Amino acid sequence: MAKLSVSDRGATRWIRFEGDLDQSDVLELKASFDEAIEGCGGDVVLDLGGVTFLSTLGIGLIVSTQDRLDDDDRALRLANVPEFIDRTFRTMNLDEVFERA
Repeated sequence: MAKLSVSDRGATRWIRFEGDLDQSDVLELKASFDEAIEGCGGDVVLDLGGVTFLSTLGIGLIVSTQDRLDDDDRALRLANVPEFIDRTFRTMNLDEVFERA
C-alpha cells in the first residue's frame, strides 16, 4: 500500500509518496493529498523518490494538481523522479510540463 507524508520547508509544502501508486491507492490517498495541497498557501514539491509504480490515474492526479496550482499562481515541482517515471513523462511529452526541484 502506498503512503503519503507531508512536511513544510519554509513556505513550500513537500509531499512524498512511497510505494505503488496504482489505481486503488491513488483513490485512497486522494483526499489526504487534496487536503495537503489546500492546507498550504505556497508552492508544492512532490517527492516521487519512493514511488515504485505509477498508474495512469496517478499521472492524471499529478497533471490535475499542476493545473489547479497554476490557477492559484502557485507552482508544482517534482523531486527525486525515478527513471521509469521520467521515461513515461518523456513518452507522454510531459517532461517539459513539470518543473524540477
